[in-house]
Amino acid sequence: MLRYLLSNLLLLTICSTFSWAQQKAPEKEQSLPPMVTAIEPRPFKLSGIRLGADIIGIGESLFDDKVEKWYLYGDIMLDNALFFTLEYGLQDITRSGEFTLTEDDTRRYVYQSDGFFWRGGVEYNLLAKESTYSGLYIGAKYAFAQFDQYSSYLSQGSDYWEEPSEQQELREENVNAHWVQVMAGIKYRILGNFYVDLSTALGVPLNFTDDLITANDIPGFGLNKQNNSKMILQMRLLYKIPLWKTKVDITEEQLLERY
Repeated sequence: MLRYLLSNLLLLTICSTFSWAQQKAPEKEQSLPPMVTAIEPRPFKLSGIRLGADIIGIGESLFDDKVEKWYLYGDIMLDNALFFTLEYGLQDITRSGEFTLTEDDTRRYVYQSDGFFWRGGVEYNLLAKESTYSGLYIGAKYAFAQFDQYSSYLSQGSDYWEEPSEQQELREENVNAHWVQVMAGIKYRILGNFYVDLSTALGVPLNFTDDLITANDIPGFGLNKQNNSKMILQMRLLYKIPLWKTKVDITEEQLLERY
C-alpha cells in the first residue's frame, strides 16, 4: 500500500511541474533565430560603376564645325558615398579673329589646338546617409593635357620700306599643361540606371608652358587667359552598369518582426 501511495505522489509531482513550466513559457521568444546574427556596420564596399559623356562638349561638336570635344567619364561607387573618378577627352578647336598691335596695325589670325587630357580624383557625397542613389558631392582632381597648337596671321608690311604683307606661321607640338580643380555638383538618378551629373569646378593652373605661342585653348580646361584660374561648367549623362543587385541591410528589429 505504501509503495502504491509513493508512486502516485511522485507521478503527481512530475505532472504538476510540467504543467507549471508550460504556463510560464513565453508564446514567442524575443531573440534572433539561431541562424541569424546581428548586423554590424559595414565598411565602404563597391556598389557600382558608372560611365558617361559630357553633354556640353557633344552639343558644341554637333552645332559648330570648328569645334570637336569628346569627353568621357567614369566613376567607381563605394556605397554611394565615395566616387573615384577618371576622365579622358579629345579636343580639336579652330578659332579665327583679329587683334590690334597699334592703331594702324590690325591683323587677322587663325589659331588651332588639337590634343587630349586626363583628369582623375575623388568625390564625396554629402547626402550618402539620406539617399541610396542621388547625391550632392564635393571633390578634388588632378588634370594633365597634351596638345599641338598652330597660329598664323597676316603681317601688315610697310609701304615706306616697300615691304609686302606676309603670312606668318607658328607651330608647337606636345605642349603640356597641368592643373588641379575643386568642384561641387549633384548626381541625380533620372530613370532606371541613368543619371545626370551637373557640376561647376574651379581650375587652378600648376604649369602652363609658354614658348612660341601662349598655351591658349587647353583640352579639358578651355580658353586660357594669362594663366589665371577659371570656372569650368560640366554636364554629363551617366549610365550605371547593372553588374549585381544592391544588398539592402535591415535592422535587428526588422528581423525580429519576421519571426
